[in-house]
Parts: sequence; structure tokens; C-alpha cells
Amino acid sequence: MMKQKKLLSVVLALLLFFSLCTQSVFAAQEMDIQNLPSKGLYVKEMVSDTLIYENNAAQRYYPASITKLVTALTALDYLKLDEKITVGSEVYDVIAGSSLAHLVPGETLTFKDLLHGMMLPSGNDAANAIAAAVAKKTNPQLKDFAAQKAYFCSLMNNKAKSLGAKDSNFVNPSGLHDTNHYTTPYDMYLVGAACLNSPQIMKVVSQDTYTVANHTWYSTNLLLQRTYDNLKWIKKEGPNPFYSPYAKGLKTGHTIEAGRTIVAYYERDGMKVLSVVLQCSNDELFADANATLNYTTARYEGVSFGKEGSVLAQLPIENTKQPNKILEVVPEQDATVVVNKGDGAGITHHVAYSDDIFYQLLGKRFIKQDITKGDVVGKITLYNASGAEIKSVDLLALDDIVHDKYLFLRIALIVAILVLVLLTLLRHGRKRIRRKNHERKNIQRSRI
Repeated sequence: MMKQKKLLSVVLALLLFFSLCTQSVFAAQEMDIQNLPSKGLYVKEMVSDTLIYENNAAQRYYPASITKLVTALTALDYLKLDEKITVGSEVYDVIAGSSLAHLVPGETLTFKDLLHGMMLPSGNDAANAIAAAVAKKTNPQLKDFAAQKAYFCSLMNNKAKSLGAKDSNFVNPSGLHDTNHYTTPYDMYLVGAACLNSPQIMKVVSQDTYTVANHTWYSTNLLLQRTYDNLKWIKKEGPNPFYSPYAKGLKTGHTIEAGRTIVAYYERDGMKVLSVVLQCSNDELFADANATLNYTTARYEGVSFGKEGSVLAQLPIENTKQPNKILEVVPEQDATVVVNKGDGAGITHHVAYSDDIFYQLLGKRFIKQDITKGDVVGKITLYNASGAEIKSVDLLALDDIVHDKYLFLRIALIVAILVLVLLTLLRHGRKRIRRKNHERKNIQRSRI
């Protein structure tokens, strides 16, 4: 009996333990971002430029490896993606336990490769190699890495300030801890926003893996990883509960002093959400990041009538030399508005094309001049339920269209020829009739 009671006690204890673990996991995944007193947050919907939530936005935090976003932005001002870089001893200027791309002095990679090595596995060695490459190219008299690093960090700080990030200071390119290496949630939002405008960076940070030479790198951003398979630092396998199909990047960070940090970017239902989350624990980071998206979508909705660069309309053009006589039109930016949840049904839109470029005749569309790819040819305007204009987006020509300025001359010439032929036929017809009448009269006279 005593053994049964002990066994029952053990079972109950285990059930309680697993229950508490499960609750803690779900609590992390369903975190209310309004209950994060010590964390730094800045969440913005980029289409509407709506500040969704902020917490300690101007407070200083240690950024850890999200520093590498500033490193990437800075280096892109000086290096080309296909530029060859030979790795040096700077890769050894790291501390024990650093995240690495495992670069070897003497190997040669492109700047594009090193960007992947810095951003995906968060390689501090790759960050150092990039910093050294910029310094060697722009200030070749600097020979040792300490001087090169200090010089590159001066460029980083100038870059940050040019973006408006005026309450940040960076003393290394990787994010290793230093009491004089700091940022704020708002400053990192500005850095993240600048990265969104860099196709080169976004192409890198949206990837979950990259292979070059003897290296295969996996992104530390679990928002992008469908499974834990191949992620050796996780020591797990199977589905990753933090994966988000809406996540498009950007960068994670971690030091003991900074905790876990992330600059995350999502696209969902016409909305684009940029989130900065600083000073998280290991278990909270990705759940908190996803919570910022859930918080946004629970309160707002996007209404879209066209995506940037996607064909909105195909306009038949009568007087063009193009064989298909079609002009494809695309929005210059997303024709999207973000409104309070439930207000989307009242949004309407109107498309108008420029009278300076087009005219209509007998229900057909004609152009007055040549059209060059990228020319503004019209506008799409969005209105709220009251009929007030809330957004206007230029419409651009997707291709060159050559104006056939001699079309009407050819038409007029054809018409003139047809008229001439018709008149000639009429003249010949009248002569034939007169001749027949004359012959008929002569026959009648001869009979008399």
C-alpha cells in the first residue's frame, strides 16, 4: 500500500511538473507585449507608418549581435557584393564562446559571402573580416586590426547618426559586450528601417541557410527555421514552434549582459511590421517577437489594391509599334492602407490615367508620345468610408512603349486611296452607263 502511495505521489509530481512546463511554454508563445516592464520594444507598421507599441524606446540597452545590421549598412557604402576579400588574422579577435562562421585566414570569399557568414550564423569572425576589408580599402595606412576596427567603428557611428540613431555607440563590428557599446529600441528601429530599404541586406537576412566553398551556414533567427534539424547549437530535432511564415528577417543577438535581442520583420495581410525586442531571456525571444505581430494583426488590418512592382493593369494601346499593343502598369509602392480592425470594408479606390499621355477615340486608347519604362502614367487613389482621400500612389509603365506617330497619316493615306479607288470606280461606272445608253439609243434609231 505504501509503495502504491509513493508511486501515486511520484506520478502526480511528474504531472504537475509537465503541466507547469507546458503552461510556461504557452505563456511564452502568448506573451502580452503590454506586460514587459524591463524589455525594450519598438513596433511599427511600415505601410501606414503607424506606431503600434513602444516600451522604454529611448532607454539604453546592449544590442549584442543586432549590431551587425549597422556593420552591414556601413560596409555596403564601401564594398561591392562581388568584391573578393582575403580573410586575415582579424578572425581571431573574438572571445571564447563567440558565434562564428569558422573562417580560416588566407581563404578568399566575396563580400556577399561574408555578409551571409556574418548575418546567418552571426559570425563575429566574418564581422571582423568585413571591418578589416573596409579599413584596408579606404584607409590603407592602418596595418593592425585594432586600428582598423576603431576606424571602422567611427564609420559605423557616423552611419548610425546619419539614420537618426543618435543615442547609440558602437565600439566593435560584431556586438561583443562593452559598457560603451549600446543602443536604444528606437535607434535599432531606424537601423532596421534602413535595412528594409536595402535589397542586398534583405536578400541575405531572409535566408535560412547559405552554402559557399566548405561552409554551410544556418540562420540563428528561428522565425525563419521550419525545423530544428541541422541546427547544432539547439540540440533538438523536429518542428520549430517559433517558425513564422510571415517572417522575412532580420537579425538576432545574444550576450550574457544584453540577454536575447532581435530586430524582426513580418509581412502579413498587406501589413509590414518591424519589431525591435531587447533584453529577453532565452525562452522568450522568438515568442515575444511573434507576439508583436499577433498584437498588430489583432488591432489592425491591411487593405490592398495593388502591390509594388506587380502588374495592376494591362492597357490596350492602338497607336504603338509593339506587336502586342499592351502597356503594363505597376504601382510605384504598395497601394495599401492599414486601418483599425473591422474598418477595411469601407475602403474604396479609383484609378485615373494621365490626360497628358493618353486620349480616347471611339472607345479606344491612344498615346500622345513615347513612354519610357518607369514613367508615371497614372495614379491610384484610396478613399475611406466617408469618401476622403487617404492615400495616392503613382502608377508606372513597366516597359518602353513607342508611339506610332504616323498611324493616322497611314490611315488617312489608306482612306484617301480608298476614296480615290471608289471615285475611279464610280467614274468608270458612269462612263459604262453612258456608253450603254448611247448604244441603246443608236439601236433604236437604226430600227426606225
